[in-house]
Amino acid sequence: MEYSGKNVSVVGLARSGKACAERLAAEGAKVSVYDMCSFNDKADDIIDLMNKGVTVYCRSNDIDMANTDQIVVSPGIPPAAPFFAEADSRGIEIISEIELAWRLSPCPILAVTGTNGKTTTTVMAGKMLKESGLDYFIGGNVAGYKPSVSCRSREGLTLIECVGKAEADSVIVCEISTFQLERCNSFAPAAAALLNVGTDHLDRHGTRENYAALKARLFSFQKEDARAVLNDDDPFVSGLKDRVKGRAFTFSLEHPVERGCYLRDGRIIYCENGAEEEVLETACLQVPGRHNVANAMAAILLVRDFASAAGVRKALETFGGVSHRMETVCEIKGVRYVNNSMCTNVQAAVSSVNAV
Repeated sequence: MEYSGKNVSVVGLARSGKACAERLAAEGAKVSVYDMCSFNDKADDIIDLMNKGVTVYCRSNDIDMANTDQIVVSPGIPPAAPFFAEADSRGIEIISEIELAWRLSPCPILAVTGTNGKTTTTVMAGKMLKESGLDYFIGGNVAGYKPSVSCRSREGLTLIECVGKAEADSVIVCEISTFQLERCNSFAPAAAALLNVGTDHLDRHGTRENYAALKARLFSFQKEDARAVLNDDDPFVSGLKDRVKGRAFTFSLEHPVERGCYLRDGRIIYCENGAEEEVLETACLQVPGRHNVANAMAAILLVRDFASAAGVRKALETFGGVSHRMETVCEIKGVRYVNNSMCTNVQAAVSSVNAV
């Protein structure tokens, strides 16, 4: 869609909503933002947007449908909001920030989703791109990730912010949530990884089946030459091997795979077209637990078409993990205190305990 002169409504004025409005205004669209906040709640953001030609409606989701060509929704907006049905009935396209970013991106996007391990795998993959000397960005729903000061211009951003900074030779790696996948109509990442599917966000999605189907949506629009990275140890994810449109690559902690990564004698092995190569020994990883070996495998497969072998190895040997995930805080009188506050479901708790 050519946005110059188009009327676009953005619903939600959190970080991604504001970034979408700014990007659309820069593309020449006539942008209106709707949010249930008061002016005083977000005065600085509102004034900033108004100075960029954006109209902001506070305490309102009452979209002017007659003068709207497209609606961009923030992930926090519940799909039961009344305007969804009205827009659908009028034939007005509703898209997510992820979809908008994909349509405007000048460069390849690599995407990661799953119930657990998303942020760690995303950042790990981003570091592989960085150590390979590429113009990289790490973005999306990277919950709790706080990059170092020197990296904040290209790490920990929303995906639409990454796209605004990227060039044709850049590579973006991003974490995607089910909320963000709900209104993706053509999102086709160059490589996509589904790490695992547990039971989460049922208050939003209703059933585990709905939740799993949204996770699998990550692969729905991929091209034939794209990479689809799948966990062969997860029954649901493994079952997608023959259904994805791209080239399926699998990883396993339990057994060899035909194309992808597996463990052999404490080493991560990459295999494709009958050839095998050792990536590194798992003892070289700086993050604990078998689940992080699986995360490393997924990251290796995700960036394979872009990162160098040396860059991958250096990143894995130096990556110390992400805050709030098995993060050692201190040790007092022989007792180690660990911050694991992002562990919010049973599967994550089991992996964390097994890593100790």
